[in-house]
Amino acid sequence: MTTESRDQTWFLDQLTKSEFFHQKLHEWKMLSVAEAVEAFRGETLPWDLSDLGISQTAWNRVIHRGIKPVTVFAHPQVLMSIPGATGYYRMLSMVSQKSQDSYRATSSTRTVSAIGQGP
Repeated sequence: MTTESRDQTWFLDQLTKSEFFHQKLHEWKMLSVAEAVEAFRGETLPWDLSDLGISQTAWNRVIHRGIKPVTVFAHPQVLMSIPGATGYYRMLSMVSQKSQDSYRATSSTRTVSAIGQGP
């Protein structure tokens, strides 16, 4: 595969994902949630990257591209303030509801097991 062909394939893949995301925003009534997240004053929030599980590299990429961090990174204040924000961030990361539910169940099981084992 040539570099030009690979670049075109990548571009089409990104375009397809973008169109899918935009379509789902409308279908799942997430457009108003996306607008609320965009309007949220994320610059007023404390962004302790390590506590939030955000790498410095990811943070820098978002900041240097002029993207508001609140539109990419889920902050607890946003999740508590905007109904539907969890679904917005889940969809943004392309994680299915089934996968999220499965992960949540596995995490809960591990937590309960770890508590039962003691120190």
